[in-house]
Amino acid sequence: TWTRGSAGSSRTTPSALTTRGLGADGISIDFGSRGNSVTNNTVITHGTSSASIKDTGISTNVTRNYVFAHGFAGYGIYLFGADGIVLSNAITTTGTGAVGIDGDGGSGRYNFTSNVINTSHSSAYGIQLSTPNNTFANNNITTNAHSIRIDSAGASNNILISNIINNTNPGTSSDLHFGIAGINGTTLIDQPIGRYVFTTMGGTVKIRRTGIGEINFTQAINGSGTNLSSDISIASNNATVNSSKATLNRTATILLYGIPTNLVNAGIRRDGTSCGSICTNL
Repeated sequence: TWTRGSAGSSRTTPSALTTRGLGADGISIDFGSRGNSVTNNTVITHGTSSASIKDTGISTNVTRNYVFAHGFAGYGIYLFGADGIVLSNAITTTGTGAVGIDGDGGSGRYNFTSNVINTSHSSAYGIQLSTPNNTFANNNITTNAHSIRIDSAGASNNILISNIINNTNPGTSSDLHFGIAGINGTTLIDQPIGRYVFTTMGGTVKIRRTGIGEINFTQAINGSGTNLSSDISIASNNATVNSSKATLNRTATILLYGIPTNLVNAGIRRDGTSCGSICTNL
């Protein structure tokens, strides 16, 4: 294992770093270290519960690495720090119970952009998240299990933007899975989601379509379905929630962009008729 505990250091090498054995991490950034960079490495781990790259530091930059986690319950990139950048990494896991990116603890606030994640086992997750205030944008996730699983009520205010999700087992696995109640403030921006699960009481969610509008569920939604993007959709001057999904019929603030402000006798219509006292024009 290559370990860095001081600040402002980097690990850059064209050669492969390989580890074997229980908990034998590849590259590890120690707790409390600040401003380190992990760039252009190839890291291969084979051991149980081993992470190819492990960051428990602050403001770590993990960029353009090739990581392979082949062990049982292994991790491509494991995070227990804060304020880091995870950019343009290629992450592959093959082991049972493995995770491509695991935000397991710390303060969160990571930016994950343009990473490619492949997890091949039927019980391996693409992204598992327990921390708040992270942003995932333009990542490409291919999994045979849950693509994005959020499993802590403390994992609030996370943002998913235009990620590509390829779920090779859509019959039983979810693109988005809330593993516990009370996960609030999740925002989906231009984010297609197929199969979804919002466990027990679910959480509050905001869905935004750039330039068109947004639906902000101020009351928790829950339940499951095969296509969230179909069950909740936003089009020009229109917002739709599947009426057959009672668990999505929750209080929400709806914003529709670009509507003229000089309309005379403007009104809100629900299912083709006047919304009446159910709706309030803000």
